[in-house]
Amino acid sequence: MNRYSTQILVFDGVELLDFSGPHEVLTACRAEETQRASTASPFEISLVSADGPEVLTNGNVRFGADQLLSEAAEPDIFIVPGGIGVRRLRTDEYVLQSLRELAGAGCVMVSVCTGALLLGSAGLLDGRNCTTHWMFTEQLQQDSPLARVHSDNRVVDDGSLVTGAGVTAGIDLSLRLVERFVSREAALATAAYIEYAPSPDYLFRR
Repeated sequence: MNRYSTQILVFDGVELLDFSGPHEVLTACRAEETQRASTASPFEISLVSADGPEVLTNGNVRFGADQLLSEAAEPDIFIVPGGIGVRRLRTDEYVLQSLRELAGAGCVMVSVCTGALLLGSAGLLDGRNCTTHWMFTEQLQQDSPLARVHSDNRVVDDGSLVTGAGVTAGIDLSLRLVERFVSREAALATAAYIEYAPSPDYLFRR
C-alpha cells in the first residue's frame, strides 16, 4: 500500500474545523474498507506548527502540535487551513518562504478557507484555479490578480494545487484527496464511515 506523508499547518488563531475536518477524513480512510480493523490509513498525518509546540485555535481550544514547521521533513501533501491567524502569517517571511520551497519541491499544496490567502501571499496562486470562503473571494482576487478565483466552487482541483471554500468544505476537499490518491471507492466508503453527505456540486466528477 502506498503511504502519503501529509502535514497540516497549525498556528495560533487557526479555525478548528478547517484542520480537524481534513484530519478526520484522512485518518478514517482505508485503501480497502473490508480491512478497516486491521489496516491503517494510507495518509500519515502530522500537525506542523508555525508558532510553537502548543497552539490556541480561533475558538480558544488549546492543543499540542506534532512538530515545528522549522523541523519538519518535506511531505507529499501540505494542507494550510484558515482562521484569523492567517492575517499575521501573511507577513511572516519564514512561513511564506517555507510554502514556496514546499511547492517548488513538488508537494501538493492544499488550502481550506482563508488558507488560500496565505498561499496567495506566497505567490503560489498566480495563473492557477482556486477558491476560498465566499466572504473572501473578492479579497483573494484583489490580492492575487493573476489567480483564477472560482467563487461558486466548493473545491477546486488544479493539479498540484487543491483549494477549498469555507470550514466544512475542508471535509469535501479531503474526500477529493482520498479519491485522487487512493480511489473513488475509498472516498465513498470514507464518507459513509464518517456519516457525511458530500457536496454534489463537484465530488467525484469524472
